[in-house]
Amino acid sequence: MAKEQQNLEIMEHRAFQETFWRVERFAWLLFAVVLVAVTLGMTGSGGLLSRSTLLSDRSVADVPRFSRWEAPDEICVTLAPSKDQNLTLAAAFFSKFQIETMQPPPAHTDPGQSSTVYHFGSSETEPLLVSINLRPLHPGQVSYFLGLNGERVSAETFVWP
Repeated sequence: MAKEQQNLEIMEHRAFQETFWRVERFAWLLFAVVLVAVTLGMTGSGGLLSRSTLLSDRSVADVPRFSRWEAPDEICVTLAPSKDQNLTLAAAFFSKFQIETMQPPPAHTDPGQSSTVYHFGSSETEPLLVSINLRPLHPGQVSYFLGLNGERVSAETFVWP
């Protein structure tokens, strides 16, 4: 007695399966793009593109190119030796960022409508390193300027939500 073999008829939805494969491949590509962006620092957590260096005549500012909303960040400024070492921050800066600490603290501050100037005293022989700890207040793109010993440089930071 030989057993009869039964064939099961299963409905295949080939068109659905091919569409699913296309969507799956697109998702893989999207995940790869996100991983490359994270690796390069485009999410504000470190990497090659996360910071921007701004140069004036002899002063240097290291500012975040990408930052995260309500996450701490830092601006490091090296002011060239000068009779009056000062740092100017535009009003647009204060619309997106809150300064939490500034080291060393400025000797005095000149607030204005379009900018605030922080005076640190004078050292005609030594550069001064100023570290500003800040926190982004709102997501979005912000363009602002920094004045490094009176020399104006432009900066842009994108704050991720």
